[in-house]
Amino acid sequence: MPERDPTEDVTILIKLYILADRLQDLESANMIMDALVRCSDYHDDVPKAEICTLAYETTPPGSPLRKLMVVWRVHDVAHCLVEGAAQLPKDMLAGIAREFGMITAYQRHDVPGHDRHCLQGLEAP
Repeated sequence: MPERDPTEDVTILIKLYILADRLQDLESANMIMDALVRCSDYHDDVPKAEICTLAYETTPPGSPLRKLMVVWRVHDVAHCLVEGAAQLPKDMLAGIAREFGMITAYQRHDVPGHDRHCLQGLEAP
């Protein structure tokens, strides 16, 4: 049996989240978001630019899915800047830039309300 590609799991979960969001099924959307976060624990690949674009075109600003995808890209800077960055939605690139700004501010001072866990591994040496 061929090994499953974990990025396929993430793509399916993102599409399910979009559906749950459109149906206003908050319970399902929350469970799917939890599954997406768990997926990020066992593989390092971030969603391809096409799925990011789909998510940005079908979710409102401030969507938890948008925020998660920005955090994933921030944690995988090389991928973000090299592979597919030109194809990413401009709103997503702006979110990445804002998140980098928060990291810089966080490194200088404690930023109230900013989750230290999401910055793990990004602090300056």
